[in-house]
Amino acid sequence: MSDFELKQAGCPLAEEVYSNLPYHIAQWCILTSCSSSIVVVIYSSIRYLRRWSETITKEIVFVLYVYVLIYDAGQIANQSVMLYYRYSAPTPCDMQIPRSYCIARLLGSSVVPSFVVLNIAITVQRAMATFGASRRRQMAASRALIGVSALYAIGYGVYTYVPEPMDGYATYCSAITMFSGVRVILNIYVMFALDIFNVMGSFCLYKYNKHQLESKPNYHLGRKYNHLVNVSVLSKSLFMQIIHTIVYFFLFVAYVIVGIALKNSNSAKDYFVVNALMNVFPYYALVCPSVLTFLVRREDVNKRTRVQELITMASQSTTEYFKGLAKHWETAERASARA
Repeated sequence: MSDFELKQAGCPLAEEVYSNLPYHIAQWCILTSCSSSIVVVIYSSIRYLRRWSETITKEIVFVLYVYVLIYDAGQIANQSVMLYYRYSAPTPCDMQIPRSYCIARLLGSSVVPSFVVLNIAITVQRAMATFGASRRRQMAASRALIGVSALYAIGYGVYTYVPEPMDGYATYCSAITMFSGVRVILNIYVMFALDIFNVMGSFCLYKYNKHQLESKPNYHLGRKYNHLVNVSVLSKSLFMQIIHTIVYFFLFVAYVIVGIALKNSNSAKDYFVVNALMNVFPYYALVCPSVLTFLVRREDVNKRTRVQELITMASQSTTEYFKGLAKHWETAERASARA
């Protein structure tokens, strides 16, 4: 087919989607969410992440932030192009973009499975720290899993999206298509299962470390500090992991159950609109670093409050001591004068 014929073939769908308000609201929400996510990630990295004392976990979170930025950049580029074509199109048919422009969306979607691998990396590293593994072994394990996350992203992208045809035009760039659908759904099964096991493992580690702190008040100081750090890190990572599991549960329900039913029974326009509305990962890319930033900030505030309380208590004790000493000297001087 010629380029003109390829474009004309997609005109009926473009004309239906052109004036669909929920679809365009979803596009602007995705663009706004990803732009805000970049601001939060940069702010969190500069303001809080660099001050983390736990360097191994900090390294994993830094890589997680890099993946978030890659995902955000792909979504922003894709949505910006589609919105530009939409608002500059002289006719509804002209809102279609060259399918090759969807590469940005596909590249961003390729890193999505890596979030699960990095969450597992935090759990594995904390498990090793809990049971006394050396820092060198912890660092080796975390960096190995960081490497696995990068290889998984590359492998998933090549296996899932390289067979995707890039000729012709598209009204909407979707991460799940006729060619990639089975592979994306299979990945959702695997990631959802890994998420559940990882949350269970993190929760057990959190409870174990907390139990060690509470049941052994006279514990060895070094081990007590180690358990305290584990509780602090796991309490923050658990929030991120639970949010990620909820997102994959939604994707499981949306794409595997609802999506297939819609694709089989509804028009192409309805399927693409619902597909855009079900794209919740841009909001996860904003919520995840926002929650982590809030938790780290709250911990910093609590630490400063406790330090201030200790300083105040020490100051009050010193004041009381010198008041008592002055009173003692006054009593001694009076007794001496009477004598």
